[in-house]
Amino acid sequence: MFACRPLVSPPLPRRFAVKPLAPARTPSSTLRVVRCMAKERRVRMVAKQIQRELADMLTRDPILQRAVLPEAALGADRYLSSLTTIADVELSNDLQVCKVYVSVFGDERGKKVAIAGLKAKTKYVRSQIGKRMKLRLTPEIRFIEDESMERGSRVPSKLTYLPVPVYILVHDTVHFTAVC
Repeated sequence: MFACRPLVSPPLPRRFAVKPLAPARTPSSTLRVVRCMAKERRVRMVAKQIQRELADMLTRDPILQRAVLPEAALGADRYLSSLTTIADVELSNDLQVCKVYVSVFGDERGKKVAIAGLKAKTKYVRSQIGKRMKLRLTPEIRFIEDESMERGSRVPSKLTYLPVPVYILVHDTVHFTAVC
């Protein structure tokens, strides 16, 4: 069922030891821990499920909403102040470390507050994911600010400032001129 080898136990005392039928390896006196590496498909499925759970927690959990946007406790409109989304989730092969890429749309202060609030609630998020998902070990959560969506939203505005080529026909000769 599992692709991992079991843990090696210490040798038995002499009075309990039985003679092996076949020559066996000599067991070591110390325990060795073997780390299991999950299959790629399972890693992707667990990462996708963690992303779903985190998105659900951001929209429904009042503790996490107050961490991301403290003004929500004062009655501010959380939909207009800033927007926090889970851009991507990367999970290590042994399902121990989870990097959560978070993008925040808003002013600089709002970004800092949202990322700091998420990092402050890391233990809470990990415990909630442990309650919501059936995993042997809940992965360690690391929140990382993702600016790729914001950079992507600025691309169309930069495209308007590109020079437009203009072709001028003078005495049956085509001349190229770049006009801004």
